[in-house]
Amino acid sequence: MSYGFQIDPLLKSQIPLRSRSFSPFGVVGRLKPGASMAQAQAQINILGDRLGAGKPEPGEDADFTRPWPVLASATEVARADRTHYSSLVLGIVLLVLLIACSDVAGLLLVRAEGRQKEFAVRIALGATRFRIIRLHLIEGLLISALGAVAGCALATWGTWLLAASASPILPIPLERSASILDIRVLTFTMLAAVLAGVVSSLAPALRYSRSNNVLALKGDFGSTHTFSHKPSLQNLLVVLQLAVSVILLVGAGLMIRTLSQASHVRLGFDPDHTVAASTDPIRQGYDKAGAAALLDPLLDALRAQPGVQSAALGSLPLQPWMGTTVTLEGHHASKSEEDWASLNRISPGYFATVGIPLLVGRDFKRSDSEKAPGVAIVSDVMVKRYWPGQNPLGKHLGHVGAPDATFEVVGVVGDIAPWDLRKEPEPVVYFSLAQKYLMFPWQPDITLLARTNNDPRSLVPLIRAAVSSVNPNLPLFHVRTLRQQVAETLAEERFLARLLLAFAFLATILSAAGVYGLVSYTTERSMHEFGVRMALGARPRDVLRMVLRKGFLLALSGLAIGLVAALGLARLLASLLFGVAHTDPITFAVVSFLLACVSLTACYLPARRATKVDPMVALRYE
Repeated sequence: MSYGFQIDPLLKSQIPLRSRSFSPFGVVGRLKPGASMAQAQAQINILGDRLGAGKPEPGEDADFTRPWPVLASATEVARADRTHYSSLVLGIVLLVLLIACSDVAGLLLVRAEGRQKEFAVRIALGATRFRIIRLHLIEGLLISALGAVAGCALATWGTWLLAASASPILPIPLERSASILDIRVLTFTMLAAVLAGVVSSLAPALRYSRSNNVLALKGDFGSTHTFSHKPSLQNLLVVLQLAVSVILLVGAGLMIRTLSQASHVRLGFDPDHTVAASTDPIRQGYDKAGAAALLDPLLDALRAQPGVQSAALGSLPLQPWMGTTVTLEGHHASKSEEDWASLNRISPGYFATVGIPLLVGRDFKRSDSEKAPGVAIVSDVMVKRYWPGQNPLGKHLGHVGAPDATFEVVGVVGDIAPWDLRKEPEPVVYFSLAQKYLMFPWQPDITLLARTNNDPRSLVPLIRAAVSSVNPNLPLFHVRTLRQQVAETLAEERFLARLLLAFAFLATILSAAGVYGLVSYTTERSMHEFGVRMALGARPRDVLRMVLRKGFLLALSGLAIGLVAALGLARLLASLLFGVAHTDPITFAVVSFLLACVSLTACYLPARRATKVDPMVALRYE
């Protein structure tokens, strides 16, 4: 039978095959030319029927059936974890760009208002409305083009700084050597600059291309201007800037609160004073027996090093350990769930080295070799979930391997946090490394762990010396402390928090500049009004209160709109939050107070200038 795809190392589709007998592997293939995904899926269904999909495997419960294999695009699978992240970052950038455009539009509106007589003269001399609009657009495009050039120069430095501070495990890979002057980046920057220039200059172009020529030529524009005039387009732009700033500040606040909550999670182990390093005998030409024979010599050489308090072999906590279903003595899984547990293979002394407490029973011994009866140690949550109220010691569990292979539970240890700190601790089964060295053939590496009372980094050369004493050709890789492992677990949240905080800070500065510019402009134009008021008996503090009230009303409007929008948009961060709701009242209250203070501070300087106006000078100028 000719299938609609052919096996090929290049990923074009992926078929995850799952079964109760623990199959972590998938089949990949390339679609034949002209074949569709639907055709390939139909033929895979026929193949699945032949392989017994939908039927229990020999020796399995009759209620359990193997699922049908489902085709999925390799491109979609590869992008699944990055789409949400990259879309969120792009959204943040667009929000800041919106604030910048609003700021520039406000400045262009002010500038255009001062050129009304010039526009009136042009129109009187025969200039059409289209020419006036074109003049505004050209000026806006020139400003945006200059900004784009300066932005590219700053982006080169910013990209290097961003990549230098980012963790290598982020969903979006960042390379320090990557040049910002990429044709795709330059094209996007050019299009964004053109769009920003058009958007920024369009409002003043449409507004002042229809100037009242008679009033403009007489110079009567603004003669009746009062400080308490009705809301203008400039006001709306400032309110928009403040609202967007609220959204970014709320996002940054929520991520900071998440990091704070995650830093207080009970890890279940001691991440201090322990260092780890990995090596791989299989890739150096050892077979299974030869690699297994290295375990005890490596452990002895490591423990013999000065300053090593304890040492062990095994996988690190806060890593995605492989999991599978297990058969448990005295417990039968229901139809809707399975007995699932994560697996780890470790050497004696692992719990003391990592700092996991032994609650009941014993640790592994060197006598728990490959030829000895199978033994296992389980976590406390596994006992509570599968053997509630029972003594787990002496119980047996079945695992992947020979159908009749069983492992006796000889100990219970404390729970540790999973690699995703947002989740609750999961059941874990620990096996003796000597008995299950190649439990996962695709993971033949060995991780060495050493604990000391001093700086754990001081043990790195000792680990290298210990490994070299056994075999100088065994390389070490992925050297890190347990504290670094904890930091890597929160790398994505920490990076996003920094990014949000940086953009939120920039947005707040731009919004404060917008508020300051608007209040300064309206204050300057209202000097005559202030002079009249003070000549009639108004005190400086009355004028100060009037100016501050205008800024406060703008800030209040922007805060109200921004908080409502942030309540909805904060849901996009819900999957990244931990220990804090996307409607966290503390975050919203702090952001509101912070932005109100920034806005009032931006209003205070022009308000102080207004209180120092000389009534006689203002009236004489009029």
